[in-house]
Amino acid sequence: MKDLIHKAIYDYEHNMARHEFHLVIYTIDDVIRNVSKYWSKYMKAADDKDDDDMRAQVIADTLYASKCILTLLHPITPSTSEFVREYLNLNESLWSWDHIFDDITAHMDQPDTHKLKVIESKFDFYKKDESQF
Repeated sequence: MKDLIHKAIYDYEHNMARHEFHLVIYTIDDVIRNVSKYWSKYMKAADDKDDDDMRAQVIADTLYASKCILTLLHPITPSTSEFVREYLNLNESLWSWDHIFDDITAHMDQPDTHKLKVIESKFDFYKKDESQF
């Protein structure tokens, strides 16, 4: 999984530097789809085997991928990215390119006691940005 994410980060950076914004979006879309496929495939396998260690690894891999994807999305959708960061209870080091390859725990103030913010049922994460009204 990390190879997939790291390739996406390098592709994103390359395309951003060249101002190939359509390829930036394509890169993000592609990596999100691949992470979703990974989740579906390996969580099903873990469930079929009733393997808690495998489930834990899939969750860890997916959280790492989500953290990286969120960082990549921040320049494109800043308000939504900030909102997700808040619910994941991560600090603002998440936005620093210096920390793009760090594990998600690097962005937690107290990893041993970290808690997520509760999301109410039927909550809409993706509200329109002010510029869309």
